[in-house]
Amino acid sequence: MLIDNLSFPSHTISKPNYIRILFLVVLFMAFLYKFSFALGGEGISANYTFLLFPLGYILLYGKVRIPNDYFWGIMLIYLLVLIISTLYQFWYLDQLPRRIISFVIFMTMFSFLFIKIDQEMELSFKLAVIVISVLLSLNTLKFYMDVGGAALGFAAKDAVGGQRFGFVYVFALWITLFQNWKGVWNLLKYVCIFIILLGILLTFSRSGIVATLVSMMLFGIVTFYKLVKRGVVSGIIRWIFAALGCILVLVILSFIFPQIFEFFDERLFSFFAEGGVEKMDLENSEGSEGYRIYMLKMILEFVSRNPLTGAGYLGVWIMFEDQSGSAHNQYTDILFRTGILGMATYIYILVKLSVFLYKKDLGLFWGFVGMLIYGMFHETFKESHGGFIFAFLIGMLGQNKILNPIFDENTSKINRI
Repeated sequence: MLIDNLSFPSHTISKPNYIRILFLVVLFMAFLYKFSFALGGEGISANYTFLLFPLGYILLYGKVRIPNDYFWGIMLIYLLVLIISTLYQFWYLDQLPRRIISFVIFMTMFSFLFIKIDQEMELSFKLAVIVISVLLSLNTLKFYMDVGGAALGFAAKDAVGGQRFGFVYVFALWITLFQNWKGVWNLLKYVCIFIILLGILLTFSRSGIVATLVSMMLFGIVTFYKLVKRGVVSGIIRWIFAALGCILVLVILSFIFPQIFEFFDERLFSFFAEGGVEKMDLENSEGSEGYRIYMLKMILEFVSRNPLTGAGYLGVWIMFEDQSGSAHNQYTDILFRTGILGMATYIYILVKLSVFLYKKDLGLFWGFVGMLIYGMFHETFKESHGGFIFAFLIGMLGQNKILNPIFDENTSKINRI
């Protein structure tokens, strides 16, 4: 069975419940599916069905896991941001319902702290990320071919491309790379890698390419340093062949889809050529790079007037008459919504989570690094599917024994994790 051929860095599943794992994979894939609606000129990511999972778990098992004081302190900080901003930003009183809704959505990242995340859930989560990325990549490929394929030229970016799911592809790529599948399933692993890479390319998003390449470069540097330090010659040779394998896959893809590579060569890699950077019109707020610089200035100016709370969970749309706009950056979006205090807390969470994942699961860690890089150019965890990933990972962090002493579960139906 496939489950028997999957392994974990520090533990394995004994006597896996295949039916439960299959059910969880399908359920988690539903949570990862993206759909949105327009509200006030702003696209709102709407699939927050993952909140039903902790609720259903609690009702089914009759147990609630109470987070450690460490997490209660963090949640209290974000509650204070809401209270303080509501009290003094009286000019946004008419936006109070939307402020509260935004706060509730923001706090969903802590929702999985209240349940036990077991090994089968972790496995199901990773499989769900891989499977939905493969399926959506294939669906995008089909759509790309149906609407004209290579004949679209650079117009494929608007007809087919999109950046809202690209960071999940990057996350899935790293998870797949670190899967220790055996036998015939190992061939399936490389097929999945090939398809997910194609999915990243078909987003026609430079962010996905940059996140993939930079995270791979960082991984190569760290891995090579560790192997050299340990003097593991066989390991160095193995990773060299792995790097050559990745290059070979890209070469094959470039022959099959030359127009896609021409697009990224023109829109991304040419910037690194002589004089290429001069093509970036940073003063034009209508352009991609110029708009991001413009929004960064607007956000910093707003936060300088509201340093403690920012906009109190309201989005950047409040700065414009037509109530539309996007930060196009996960971190400046958080800074705008929660101020310096909330941003500092958010960075603290990211650092803690990164250290935890590095020790627990390198596939999740490097995938997380890829998403963090992606977040420099687009919102990631703000999206509902990104919110599910972030909430699940924070739930895993919440069960770290170092942070959370485990009490005897037989003493009470409410257990501290």
